[in-house]
Amino acid sequence: MRKIILYLFLFFTLTAHAQESVQKSGDLYKGLSVEVDAELDEWAELLTPVGNGEDTAWSHAVAFDAENLYIAMRIKDKILQQEAIRGGLLVNVNMKNKKQDGSLLLFPVPDRELVKEFTNENKNQNKDARAALIDFARGYQVKGFDRLLDGLLSLENTYGLKAKVKIGDDDELNYEAKIPLSTLALNNSKQTIAVRVGVNTQWMQIQRIRNNNRRGQGRSIQNLKNPYDFDIDVWLEGEIDE
Repeated sequence: MRKIILYLFLFFTLTAHAQESVQKSGDLYKGLSVEVDAELDEWAELLTPVGNGEDTAWSHAVAFDAENLYIAMRIKDKILQQEAIRGGLLVNVNMKNKKQDGSLLLFPVPDRELVKEFTNENKNQNKDARAALIDFARGYQVKGFDRLLDGLLSLENTYGLKAKVKIGDDDELNYEAKIPLSTLALNNSKQTIAVRVGVNTQWMQIQRIRNNNRRGQGRSIQNLKNPYDFDIDVWLEGEIDE
């Protein structure tokens, strides 16, 4: 029992000490040491909640150091968890500090054939499929990065980009990612950027198709109402200094 108490004391002491060196740069955190394991221990009290009052649906935080941009998200809402696993959690980095498309990372996005096979094999079985669907992701969906081809990037890539998703001890969905600054094409040693984080829900995907069709004057799609009464994505901004 004494060993457990000592361990907890050391853990919280080290966490508090680590956060003393963390500074705010706009909405971003600077000086946070992050290991991408989806445990989110390093983020502690830094996560910003999204939801209605005390009913937190999900939370998020973005940090950076001299080499990487780090992103953390924790999804508590069970329906939103399903959407996150099937459609991916999104990170969009606009280097011109505009709320527009920039460098987009989407993960996890499960392989469709594996999902179809899994669904057929588990019909009428009330199983928790979250872990299986996470494992069906075969890479990172990327678009608009410097030096990276648009499309599916290998989980074991040489660029240093990494993301991980796991189900936490409290049944929440944890997400953590690392995006090397070298893939974002910084123009200056100090540059203000805008970062969008959130869940790529079905409603968001339909809206994207609808907007693209409108630009191309294609077939119109009915404007559907967002089923969530809270934000499913947010924009953050801050100055990156290498």
